[in-house]
Amino acid sequence: MAVIGIFAYQRGWNQTPYWIRQYIWCAVVLEVMMWLPLIALRFFLPSDFPMGQTFDFFAFIYLVIVFLDEILVWLGIAIAAVLLVGMLIPART
Repeated sequence: MAVIGIFAYQRGWNQTPYWIRQYIWCAVVLEVMMWLPLIALRFFLPSDFPMGQTFDFFAFIYLVIVFLDEILVWLGIAIAAVLLVGMLIPART
């Protein structure tokens, strides 16, 4: 993710290809979705959900997000490798 961010910063946000900007936004949104249930769970009382369904509700959301985050991480590794090679090899003009 850092390599992709550096690539976007060097080129400027508006000059960065659209699909890379979309990847960055997807990563940001998924990370927020992954951590938000953990933060929000502290504000709920066990009596807010009937029969202890608090864990079931947040566990399902958390597992879905972790699965999507894993896919996004491997996709990011592939994109970052290509961008890193592209940044390290000087362009022929």
